[in-house]
Amino acid sequence: MNGYFQNYLDYALMSDGILLGDINLKANKIDITEFFPKEQVQPSLDSIVDTNTVHNVVNGVMQVPEKIDLTLQTQIDSLKYNLLNITKLSGTLAVKNKTLFLKNSTLNLVDGTAELEGVYQPVNAKEALFTMNFKAEDFNIEKGYNSVAIFKELAPAAAQASGVVSINYVLSGALNEEMLPIFNELKGKGTLKAHSIKFDGYKLMGKVSEKSGFETLNNPDVSEITINSELQNNVLTLERFKFKVRPFKLRAEGQTTLDGEMSLKLRIGLPPFGLIGIPVVVEGNSDDFDVKVGTKSKDLDFLDATENSYSDEDLIRMNMLKDSIREGMTIDEINIMQQKIESIKLDSLPLPIQTIDSLNLN
Repeated sequence: MNGYFQNYLDYALMSDGILLGDINLKANKIDITEFFPKEQVQPSLDSIVDTNTVHNVVNGVMQVPEKIDLTLQTQIDSLKYNLLNITKLSGTLAVKNKTLFLKNSTLNLVDGTAELEGVYQPVNAKEALFTMNFKAEDFNIEKGYNSVAIFKELAPAAAQASGVVSINYVLSGALNEEMLPIFNELKGKGTLKAHSIKFDGYKLMGKVSEKSGFETLNNPDVSEITINSELQNNVLTLERFKFKVRPFKLRAEGQTTLDGEMSLKLRIGLPPFGLIGIPVVVEGNSDDFDVKVGTKSKDLDFLDATENSYSDEDLIRMNMLKDSIREGMTIDEINIMQQKIESIKLDSLPLPIQTIDSLNLN
């Protein structure tokens, strides 16, 4: 550390003295849990841990000294917080009015880079408030799930996923006496954008695949997906988002709770263009949920075109497919009809084409 202090005599001798300072802080390694209040706990007799060993357990939130007004320019090679390992942390840390302020900070985390700004303020010995703006690029999903506790709550599907993700999220809430988030008090809003995602054994998509009969949806590969969400009162609301699992175009939206309850609406857009879709509803707990195929809802029933570069031949096929669908058709019937339409030689069809309302296309 190097820098300067001001007003240190008043701070040391007067009850209302405030210590002022501007410091440069450099460190090879800091374990932030060393600043947490702890108590010594001896394991119970039925514990598998050596009962002669005394453990230090976090028992309270980190306190911030009063009557201090400091600015620290930090450069920390390695910062450890429980299982979380942050490297190359730099930024401005301010201490004022019993509050910590982090500004203009950059860091490396689970193979990615991030920008972080935040505020931390203890309200008593057992609870603290925080707010943070977190923006990360190329975040490794597997490592993030295993090292960032809150990531498991906000993205439980990451347990069966691999790939990279970018996050831009504003989050606020309270910390308990173990310096962990109180989930039902969290509030947040932001965007998650994932690239080159592979799912392996993801129960939700596996069940959707089983119910719909589309094997491709089991353990899918997704090239890109963008999800906007909002967190409040233990409920994570997912705005409507779209993604592709070849040859299908999928759409999803809904809500999940941090304790695993789900109410999701999906739409499986059939090839070639996704204009005809099969609605799917997912309800229940993440450990035990129901998937209902063909259940329609008002907000998933309409078709919103996202393509504006169709050729004349594309439009002909789409009209044939749309006008040939009959209510109550099975998925197998739709697939057979689709194959027949795909095999038609369009140059042999006169324009304008007449509406086809049966499956006799030979």
